Amino acid sequence: MLEILLIRHGETAWNTADIFRGRVPIGLSEDGLKQAEKLAQYLNQKKINAVFCSPLKRALETAESVARLHQLSAQPVEGLTDLDFGKWEGQSLEIVKTQYKEIYELWRERPDLAKIPVSKKALVITTYR
Repeated sequence: MLEILLIRHGETAWNTADIFRGRVPIGLSEDGLKQAEKLAQYLNQKKINAVFCSPLKRALETAESVARLHQLSAQPVEGLTDLDFGKWEGQSLEIVKTQYKEIYELWRERPDLAKIPVSKKALVITTYR
């Protein structure tokens, strides 16, 4: 039977500081690197055939730790990239709660309805024929 393990990346400095990461390519903290190694050791006895991950640095670093022990390469998949938190990315939780109070509360209760303000990053629009 096929078993799929869904694993979150190790800790980043922004996790511990309650800063929205989103698609910012921040890597693992020292503790996060240790967590990734502990995860790899924990999964060492499992038969793992493939390791897929987000292309974001923190996810790739975590996945590579597991893949390495199984003589595999972590395979980044664009569709596994974290949410785009727009203007919230790089902002502390406290700032977001204060400056975007109503949107933040809606995001906590009904994230499917929340419209997080977009940042000034390039907007990519895809059309289908």
